[in-house]
Amino acid sequence: MAGRTPIPRDDALPQMAELFDPEVMAPFLGDTLEREDVVQGVAIPYNRYRPGRDLAVHYEVTVDGTTHHAVAMSSLREELSGLVGTHDLVERAKLVAGRSPASRPFWWDARLRALFQWLPFDLDLPALSERPGALRRRLADAGVPLSPDDGELALLQYRPRRRVALRLDGHVVKIYRDEKTYRAGVSGLEAAAHLGAIRTARGEAFVPEWLLTVQELLPGDPLARRAEVASDAGALLAELHASPLAGLPPLLPEHRLKQVAASVKVVTAVAPHLAGRAQALLRELELGAPQLDANALVSAHGDFHGGQLLVQDDGYALIDFDLLAAGPPAYDLANYAGHLIPKEAPDIAFAVDVLDKLVAAYGRRPPFLPWYLSASILRRARVPFRNFEPDWPRGIEIMIDAAEAAIRL
Repeated sequence: MAGRTPIPRDDALPQMAELFDPEVMAPFLGDTLEREDVVQGVAIPYNRYRPGRDLAVHYEVTVDGTTHHAVAMSSLREELSGLVGTHDLVERAKLVAGRSPASRPFWWDARLRALFQWLPFDLDLPALSERPGALRRRLADAGVPLSPDDGELALLQYRPRRRVALRLDGHVVKIYRDEKTYRAGVSGLEAAAHLGAIRTARGEAFVPEWLLTVQELLPGDPLARRAEVASDAGALLAELHASPLAGLPPLLPEHRLKQVAASVKVVTAVAPHLAGRAQALLRELELGAPQLDANALVSAHGDFHGGQLLVQDDGYALIDFDLLAAGPPAYDLANYAGHLIPKEAPDIAFAVDVLDKLVAAYGRRPPFLPWYLSASILRRARVPFRNFEPDWPRGIEIMIDAAEAAIRL
């Protein structure tokens, strides 16, 4: 049908054809509700795909005017079907009774060979299933001031099989899948407390048994146009990089290359007509990887882009220090400019103009900017597909065009 979002093919995961089709999934998910509610629409805001290995698809399901969230998971390496009857998960499912739109919050479908779940049940995030009252009591015990209420927490961001961010009164609750990412979240909040004049969210509580952190919810609005505040962003970044934070993990070129390689693998699978170009650029980046001076590393944000800035009445706040590390100055600068493609920056010329403004406000042009700009763009080349944008093949092509041009600067 004309106008439908393209769906790639993976012979190892043939169920992709249906799992990515909202017209198929709307009646399928509707049948699981076991009541008279009507599914009015299904959108796919995010997916996590590893070619030939596994897939997780996040669905936003509109039911009688209310948005609910469901996830489908398929894997060749993880026996998901055997999880349905396990005692721990069956007991956890009881916690979401009456809160999930379906009486069965998770189930295995043999035909699609996929495990499905309705939030707030989540296979990988046990704390998300906890009843709101119990969660509030646990956080109150940890010293978080909360009003008495049993209402559900508001969903801020959800990444299936990874993490979730929730709003609770004037606080942000983050739940992580594993100990490693939880510890990074804790370390980031603890380090951010020593940033001095930089405004950021204050860590308020850590609950290790639930892999959960709590931080204050900062006032402010997201940026309307990220390119327009490049000078302010560059000045803020200079202040962050000058902050003497000790004990940060190193952020080396091989870490970026590993991310780029994962992105290229997805691009190769979903857009084979672009595979040769993406793979050739990856090889060029590998051969030209910078040799860093350990004495020149700075306190790098690790994921610096316009979405991490909040506009406040008299300035900006910087959030999300989960990836805080000791890295080269070019890393954060290039990341900000690279994030503009393809939505806000139609081509590399626009991104370079923004980068020049960032650098001018930053105060100096650090080495390796072309390499990091190219790597940051190619790392995100899978994003149009990950977000299942209507014309994701064209989005990927624009990003590869820009990444190829960036390394020639």
